[in-house]
Amino acid sequence: MAWSLLLALLATASGCGEPRAVELTRDLVNAGNSLCDTLQEVRDATSARAAMTDLDTRCAKYAESLRALERDMASGGQAPGRQLVGDELNRNAEDAIKKLFSEMRRIDDLMGLPTEFWAMIYPRVIEIEIAMGEVSSRAGKPVDAKKIESLRQIQTMLTQQGYQKVVIVYLYNLPIQDLEQVAKKISANTGAPCIYGAGINLCQVTVAPVADFNAFAAKLDLGTITARDEGRRLLKITCGPTSARPKTQPAASDETAKTAESKCDDLDSHSFNYFEKLLERLTSDNIDKRREAIDILLRVKPEKVASSQTRKKIARAFKEMALDKENRDRDKAVQGLAHWAGTYSVPALLDILKEKNCAVEEEVLEALGSLKDVRAAEPVVAKLTDLSTHDIAYSCLKEMGPVAEDAVLAAAGSKDARVALAAIQLLGEIGTDNSVPFLKTALKKGAKPDIKFCARAALRAIAARQGIGKIDEE
Repeated sequence: MAWSLLLALLATASGCGEPRAVELTRDLVNAGNSLCDTLQEVRDATSARAAMTDLDTRCAKYAESLRALERDMASGGQAPGRQLVGDELNRNAEDAIKKLFSEMRRIDDLMGLPTEFWAMIYPRVIEIEIAMGEVSSRAGKPVDAKKIESLRQIQTMLTQQGYQKVVIVYLYNLPIQDLEQVAKKISANTGAPCIYGAGINLCQVTVAPVADFNAFAAKLDLGTITARDEGRRLLKITCGPTSARPKTQPAASDETAKTAESKCDDLDSHSFNYFEKLLERLTSDNIDKRREAIDILLRVKPEKVASSQTRKKIARAFKEMALDKENRDRDKAVQGLAHWAGTYSVPALLDILKEKNCAVEEEVLEALGSLKDVRAAEPVVAKLTDLSTHDIAYSCLKEMGPVAEDAVLAAAGSKDARVALAAIQLLGEIGTDNSVPFLKTALKKGAKPDIKFCARAALRAIAARQGIGKIDEE
């Protein structure tokens, strides 16, 4: 959900000198806090069922508060960017959104909750997102019209089919340009219509009607199913490089790409010098040959290439392409560099990350996350300060795991509240005993409520991960 965008919008609304706008902003803050309080109660299937009635009411109240704000902006001709009416209201707005963001992200990661819970809250979340889009549009902020249209289509799908016949598929590592083709592939394989859209670090396909969840999952051939939640009707899939290719097109195997067919007659996967020829194509001026080699080599495990010299030359070729700002395949070159050079690619990837207006920033961050190298931790943490890279940097640090703990711990004391909260939440994801003293200090008298809330949640997560029940918070 676009909580960071809503945060900016609340600052805009509270910046209007109109008393009505201030009143509506306070109503929105109160509704958000009330919703957050109820979300905090959801921990397992039992608590989810117990919270359903209150959640339904409070989600509806939050959505209505957004719509009331939008209506007031429409009737009053409110102009964005006017002077803020007070720091306290702005701080309250920020705190409310950050806590709500934290809880929604936690809820989204929960597995094993009952279908009736998701059947209630998922339509409400969509309702809130659409209302947020309407406020954004009214405030003159950029709005992803395609996303809003997709959300409206999902609303219609849920109304017509019911949540029990919907399946949600999260697709990780899928290039955005392949999403439409993959959605068509899912629809062709299952016979059910699809609605698709992309977020910062994943693509989502919503499918209905699907009567048999497990039979549907068995028909998919998109990669590795990393999570399956029948109650939520959710599949999480890490896609392989061939996810978007039609079944009629031969795909290279993970081992040696022996089944790959070349556009040119002289490339024989059974040849003793097959990889040397691929290397020639990788460095060729012929863009078709080069792209063919890139696609094949991204699917080959480097250890399957016997010659260490050939492996190094392939890695070097990917490096040269990745460093070339004018290269039209730079995104794939970054992936190839990380794939073939491993942790040796980290210095080059960090150099790319330093570039101003870097066009492959997301690919670099994803690559660094997969490599789990401590040298990347501080530069990635620095990206938490930028609104455009905040979420992908968060995901990257989460994937890096404990190697990023020291850098994240240092950021947890940041004066930037958004960075500090994200860092504390990350400590709950990746932290060890080393994080416990800081988190205990964050619970002391005088700390902001949102900091205390996140620190307490992080301590509990660390305790659960280490199997020690509960950490003394004193």
